[in-house]
Amino acid sequence: MSKWLSAGLNAIMIFGNIAVFFMYLCFIVPFYYLYEAISGRIVNSILTGDDFLLTPGRHVISAAVMQSFPSWPYAILMAIGVAINVWAGIKFLRALLEILENIDQQHYFSTENVGSLKTRERKISCVNA
Repeated sequence: MSKWLSAGLNAIMIFGNIAVFFMYLCFIVPFYYLYEAISGRIVNSILTGDDFLLTPGRHVISAAVMQSFPSWPYAILMAIGVAINVWAGIKFLRALLEILENIDQQHYFSTENVGSLKTRERKISCVNA
């Protein structure tokens, strides 16, 4: 293996490990949804947020509708969804880093690579479903 390829793989593995670290920090995000449910700001964040499909100037919500919105189920489902997404991202990155490490050590056809590919294959098939 050439020195450039080895150096490139090592650089990608360093950035991958940094990405895994930041993915672990993303486990804080589900607590944000629970905090908004406690403070009662979920409906306002949905109405004023840019990540929801609302046409500008067309949404008028009454106070009764805002109070009847199921904040706790929404917050719990969002927290669970974000946690599952972060966990799947960490598993994917770790499998990818394991494959790159085996390639760097010139273990191209190792059983760990097969296991990592099967893990990635299951994730990809779940995403495509």
